[in-house]
Amino acid sequence: MPYPLSLPPSKTTRPPWLWGGLVLGGLALTGWLTLRPPLVETTEVVWAHPAQNLALHTANGKVMAQRTMVLSSKGSGRLAWMLAKEGDTVSEGEVVARLENGDAAAARDRAQASLTEARTQESFAEAAVHAASALHQRAEVLFSQRLLATSALDAAEAKLRHAKDAEAAQDAAIDHAAAALRDAAAALEATLIRAPFNGIVVAKHANLGDVLIPPSPTVTATLVNGAVVTLVDRNSLQIEVPWAEADHAALRVGQPCALQLQAQPGQAFEGQVVALPLPPALLPSHGTPPPPPVVKIHISAAPDTLRPKQWAKVFFLPRTLQADDSAPHLAVPSHAIDHRSQPPLVWRVIPHAPKGPEVQALPVVLGDPLGEVTLVMGALNAGDKLVRYPTALPLYSGQTVRLSLP
Repeated sequence: MPYPLSLPPSKTTRPPWLWGGLVLGGLALTGWLTLRPPLVETTEVVWAHPAQNLALHTANGKVMAQRTMVLSSKGSGRLAWMLAKEGDTVSEGEVVARLENGDAAAARDRAQASLTEARTQESFAEAAVHAASALHQRAEVLFSQRLLATSALDAAEAKLRHAKDAEAAQDAAIDHAAAALRDAAAALEATLIRAPFNGIVVAKHANLGDVLIPPSPTVTATLVNGAVVTLVDRNSLQIEVPWAEADHAALRVGQPCALQLQAQPGQAFEGQVVALPLPPALLPSHGTPPPPPVVKIHISAAPDTLRPKQWAKVFFLPRTLQADDSAPHLAVPSHAIDHRSQPPLVWRVIPHAPKGPEVQALPVVLGDPLGEVTLVMGALNAGDKLVRYPTALPLYSGQTVRLSLP
């Protein structure tokens, strides 16, 4: 039997339209991948301090208060009013909270009225003494002229002594009323909780309506026995920087520092080392591990926005800053600068553009390099997002991009 010239059609042969669909799908996928917005990584514009070129060492520290006080009530009562909340600044002597004091105020007013009445009665007593003294003087004159009996003179003297005794008794009544007024005023003042120094409220321990009881000598102030707020002294704020023992010899008390504060990131501040940690061999041992050593730095002119627990960057310097060293400048990471054109460019990311994140080319004037960043001048602000490694991408101004997740 002769072999057939061609094989019979296979049952698995795919129709031509399926192959065409696969080709068209591949072309569409290739076009979509080609036209898809590029994926970019971002970085930020930062503040850079020229002093970091001079720095012997750079470290991060935290603002800490060296003087802290829990304010509590001197008297018992219900908390009726509170001025301060966490983060507020208060002045020395300012009232930060008040207990219900209607009864104390009324008692003070009664004591004031009693003192006023006693002083009025004193004027009557003084008038009686003057009258009795004049009568006694006339009696002595008449008695010397033998025109008045001895009994009448004795009566005038007795009346004068009685008037003077009444005046002395009224003086004592005035003293008693003044003392009562002072007691009432002290009781009223005990309902007022005042700031003992210029400070910052860092914690609130009571709410309106809470019944407060003053702390006893054996019990410290807590929520249930009088504590209202915790106050730190603004003038005692210092920066504490952890420091290894090996670096201890590189520092000295009085050493100048340049500071960048979280409270004012666009400004530079000066400070100096005021305390160094003791060597471990000199620390007292109580069976517990000693606290980590820290270097304490005083801020020469602390801003009003400075608060405890804020972070700070510290540059330990070999000398005091000069005028040209003190001001921070805008800087960008060096890898964010595009040198393919002149002047150089940075590509700012506008994350909330109408069509999605897009990039904008901005020319900049380059300054001195400071480590991994370069000082720049241009239409930039601290915190602006920039494209990282722009030379690796074909970018144009206004181009839509996709942002890489951090």
